[in-house]
Amino acid sequence: MDFDFEYDDSLAALRALAEVRHRIWAALDRELQTREKISMTWFEVLGSLLQNDEGALPMHELASSLLSSPSGMTRLVDRIERAGLVRRTAHPSDRRVTLVTITEPGRALVERVMPEIKRVAVEGFASRLSAKQARDLRSILEQLLQDTGGIDSDETRAVEDGPTKRRKFARSPRAAVRS
Repeated sequence: MDFDFEYDDSLAALRALAEVRHRIWAALDRELQTREKISMTWFEVLGSLLQNDEGALPMHELASSLLSSPSGMTRLVDRIERAGLVRRTAHPSDRRVTLVTITEPGRALVERVMPEIKRVAVEGFASRLSAKQARDLRSILEQLLQDTGGIDSDETRAVEDGPTKRRKFARSPRAAVRS
């Protein structure tokens, strides 16, 4: 496949972004495996729940926010629930919806490991950027997220969730999932 040379820098930037994300993810995953015997994927689930005011999200929203398939999220939540870090409950007004709620042990785990997670993220990434570079990078990435919301299909778009009013980006049907 032959692309115009004008896209070489963009493709190189995309590859670099993917590699930086992979390295940071791996460092965070090693830290969590060593300290708590959990994966970064588990931590992402717990963190997503804590970001919601109620500490709970519908299973389909959790899957979408973490770029996971519903069946993959179900299996992941099964394991996290067996560990006592989350619990599933019926939605109070829609019995078709299952809510995933973080438990007190889940909250305690996040609070306990957050200082180390921040340390690894700062040492591995943030400390290498000036404040201006970090703001610029964030602005560029947010623009790309917004501008590419519909790149794959109508499903891959910025959507406004119902009762939780969280902004999220729906999962592309072709996206690879790692859990």
